[in-house]
Amino acid sequence: MAQALVMVSSPVPQFDASLIKSAGLSWRGFLEPFRYPKAMLKGLLLGSGIGVLPAVGAALSTSLAYFWAQQGAKDPTPFGQGNPEGIVAAECANNSNSGGAMITVLTLGIPGDAITAIIMGVFVVHGIVPGPSLFTDRPEIINGVLASLLVINFVILGLLILTVKPLARLAYVNPRILGLIILALSFVGSYSAANSMYYVIITAIFGVLGLVCARANIPTIPLILGMVMGDTLEASLRQLLGRSDGSLEPFITRPVSLAMLIAILLILFWPLLMALTKRLKNPNV
Repeated sequence: MAQALVMVSSPVPQFDASLIKSAGLSWRGFLEPFRYPKAMLKGLLLGSGIGVLPAVGAALSTSLAYFWAQQGAKDPTPFGQGNPEGIVAAECANNSNSGGAMITVLTLGIPGDAITAIIMGVFVVHGIVPGPSLFTDRPEIINGVLASLLVINFVILGLLILTVKPLARLAYVNPRILGLIILALSFVGSYSAANSMYYVIITAIFGVLGLVCARANIPTIPLILGMVMGDTLEASLRQLLGRSDGSLEPFITRPVSLAMLIAILLILFWPLLMALTKRLKNPNV
């Protein structure tokens, strides 16, 4: 909703249609991602790590990888205008997310996103129970899934070689038309969820909130992550407090929880520490 409102309310960008003629596969473009190994590594780590988390999906990993690459770039100015480094980080996260999501499905029977939930449903329909025993009882299925994850990359590469020019024409579609279509589908989907206008109103409110955040350059990823993982975190916290008689002491007495707590604090305060370090090095800044 927020992105659709941004597309509708923004001026129509002007594109050079002659660029489509030069669109195609070239060795220079094919090898371009390998010029940014740090961005590739960031996308790989985030995509695999977030893919393991249930119900998060690839949208969060691609956004986080893009912003991470932007923060670590020497010149973050071109980001948002086709900077290859941001594209490499986001696409690496998107591709590695599928492998991470398959880990939880095959080992624990917990789908990581909508696609793996469908795969798990197919397994159950055919009498296959995902879990640790699947590796010993039906190893051919595990080998087939892993082989398909490898083969699909070559299939996608072949399709892109054949359809690169038709796909390039999508960049010249009026974004306002796409925004209106997205808005219509969003309202239809929200109404059909419970056949109630209440859901439509909630959708509109949060769409406007997302538009305000986009215009004010306020990142919405923390809000999305809180919405997706909030219930799970609260349920786990209640379970811990129930076992510890309401005490938070296990957070600092257990080595694993203490290490995770320290890591979370470092992630939260890392931008502040970096800003203070730069201020100390350059007092005039």
